[in-house]
Amino acid sequence: MVKGLGRVEREVQPVSVDFILAAKELIAVNTVSENGNEEIIPLLRGLLQGMGMSLIVQRAEIAGVEHANLIGSAGVDIGGGLLLGAHVDTVDPGDTDLWTECGEDPFCATVRGDRVFGLGTASGKLDWLAKVEAARRLAGQKLMRPLHIAATYGEQLGLLGAKQLAASGVVRAEFACVAEPTGLAVVYANKGYLAIRFKLRDVLAKQPAAGKALYRINCHGVPAHSAVPSMGDNAILRALGVCVGGDGRVPAGVTVVSIQGGDAINKVPDHCEVDATGSPAVLEGMASEHVKVEQITRVMAGSSINGLVEAMVRVYHSWEALARSLRPEQNAEFDPPDTVYNLGWVNTSANDMEFGMDLRLLPGQDYDSVTDWIPRVIDEVSRDCPDVEIDGMLEMRADPMSTPKNGRLVTVATGILGDLGIRAGSMTKSVATEGSVYSAAGMETICFGPGSSMGTVHHPNESNSIRELMTAVDFYERLIKKICL
Repeated sequence: MVKGLGRVEREVQPVSVDFILAAKELIAVNTVSENGNEEIIPLLRGLLQGMGMSLIVQRAEIAGVEHANLIGSAGVDIGGGLLLGAHVDTVDPGDTDLWTECGEDPFCATVRGDRVFGLGTASGKLDWLAKVEAARRLAGQKLMRPLHIAATYGEQLGLLGAKQLAASGVVRAEFACVAEPTGLAVVYANKGYLAIRFKLRDVLAKQPAAGKALYRINCHGVPAHSAVPSMGDNAILRALGVCVGGDGRVPAGVTVVSIQGGDAINKVPDHCEVDATGSPAVLEGMASEHVKVEQITRVMAGSSINGLVEAMVRVYHSWEALARSLRPEQNAEFDPPDTVYNLGWVNTSANDMEFGMDLRLLPGQDYDSVTDWIPRVIDEVSRDCPDVEIDGMLEMRADPMSTPKNGRLVTVATGILGDLGIRAGSMTKSVATEGSVYSAAGMETICFGPGSSMGTVHHPNESNSIRELMTAVDFYERLIKKICL
């Protein structure tokens, strides 16, 4: 018998040695989104083999990197049925020294008590494995409607694998259940999402005065998922706060030559590094509890990017004002209930700068007002900062997902929770999910999964509960029976 928060005592099937072994093998494969996921496809294929499923691999090349979806299908090909989906790509782990529960190796899944630690344990990989385990329990039974289990790529790059799967038409399911760490609650709606990338160039490329000391300003923050930025502390904003005054200008006598921070557009950055020359008194005066300043050399290299930093601040403040102007201001069904936004990363090289920001919109908010803002802010910066060339592009858009709470899928799913003695019920989610894609394709869609995204996903020592993983297996098994048998 097990007893967990928010649920009654009940019998669960024990975790198997094979499940833990497979979990460790999945986590061991580096599927950071930018690296592609081709390496994991043979392992996924091997886990699906012997279950009587037909397998389809869909490949794509993005920026010279190979990615792939793997779809396993069982039952008669008559349309309808159920899609169980999960993405198997992950964010970058960041500073590996912070992965203390894994021996500073985020790709080494480590079991401690009821929890398994490692990159991808909560964000998709192990939920996919739970879905496969549920289907394995039913292997050999005749399905009256088709069952599809999909492992997708590029969720962190813009739901790309799910979009390819939906557009291909190879799955024509009536219902979809998408992996998200929901704490075993049924999610029937999620916020929309926009991500924007800006590129800036200083056309004058002024060289700093020679002979001045070069200082490195290290700003530290707290990582968090950008869906709940209040749980983090944005290190890039901290860096801009110490390098740019209230007038929006870099202090006189200071020359910024480089700024690098963050590693994902949908993650609150926990680090930002600024190199600058100038008055030792001014630069050393920037130091604080979370800002470390040190002299690193007297050899000068690079161009002044003061103009780029000031233009970036103008863009961010305009972005902030836009987000606060959207209506409705709040929706009490979501947590947090308002529109949230994040500055996720910035990189500079010589006299060039790139940075990315995202925004999570509530149902009913006007997407067009955001896309219309891009050319408007470009015009404003071009007018007020004539030495700066600027370009902006929409990198990702995901519509909100909204499934009727009294529809068949939500009713069946919440009924299963009741049968299992789980009181989590139904809820909304503030992140964009692959559910948005399948919902837009006409499937009645929910999100569900073990673990929590808040304070876990996009954090060092990401983890999941083994007990909740086994409960998820039970849930998926019953869902398959309800929809497909």
